[in-house]
Amino acid sequence: MDQALQDIREEVKTEIDLQLTYIEDKGVHRLLEEVISSGNTTLTSLNLWGNNISTEGVRYLATNTTLTTLDLFNNKISSEGVRYLAANTTLTTLDLGGNRITIEGVRYLATNTTLATLGLGYNRISSEGVRYLATNTTLTSLNLAGNEISDEGVRYLATNTTLATLNLGCNKISDEGARHLAANTTLTTLRLSNNRISNEGARYLATNTTLATLNLGYNHISDKGVRYLATNTTLTTLDMRGNRITTKGARYLAANTTFHLLNGRRHKPTYRRKMHLALGCVLNQRFHRCIDTCSIANMVMEYASE
Repeated sequence: MDQALQDIREEVKTEIDLQLTYIEDKGVHRLLEEVISSGNTTLTSLNLWGNNISTEGVRYLATNTTLTTLDLFNNKISSEGVRYLAANTTLTTLDLGGNRITIEGVRYLATNTTLATLGLGYNRISSEGVRYLATNTTLTSLNLAGNEISDEGVRYLATNTTLATLNLGCNKISDEGARHLAANTTLTTLRLSNNRISNEGARYLATNTTLATLNLGYNHISDKGVRYLATNTTLTTLDMRGNRITTKGARYLAANTTFHLLNGRRHKPTYRRKMHLALGCVLNQRFHRCIDTCSIANMVMEYASE
């Protein structure tokens, strides 16, 4: 912290990174006072990830008029602190993941008209809270991974017409939720890993014509679901790790002509190469660990011949 303050005195900065530096509310106050006294009017990005900041510290931060990007992931911020941040009119990117935010905080954030990217992963947000966020018309990217969102919440989000990127990993979403999301026509990136989606949900998602990136890792999808997804002609990135896919499903994936990334690995668009990558998820299941498919090509092909 002291070194950061010294740096501010000696050089006008546009970005400051103070993640994991044990900063508390008083430290935030001290930091902002130093920024003001040094005449800095160009600070636009501040990373305070993994500190001990609560409502009082957030109140100081919310008064700043130059910041556009603020990372407060994994602090001690409650819905009361969020009320101050929601009133800020210069922030466009805000990460509040890993805090103590509930429906009340979400209601405040939904009224903000400058935020474009918002991270609320791993809080205490329910489907009812999501209903408020879905009404926002400026957000284009929203992270709600690791909350308590069910199909009801997804139904609200699917009606939003400004979101392009949506992360709903580690929630309670089933095939019904997938059906609602499949009907959305603005999303281009959708992450649904670690939910309760089966082949029926995959069938719904396969009909979407705007998604370019889709993550369905660690759900309940088998070869049948993969066959539906492989018919999609707009997806370029698909992650199916941790599902119930055999070599049969891998062949469906490999036959698709639009995928450029399978299971998180880039590849040349050749059938053999895509077979290597598609079969990676089969091996991941078999050995219950993540395997780099590039380094085990021979092993993959041996398994494919079984």
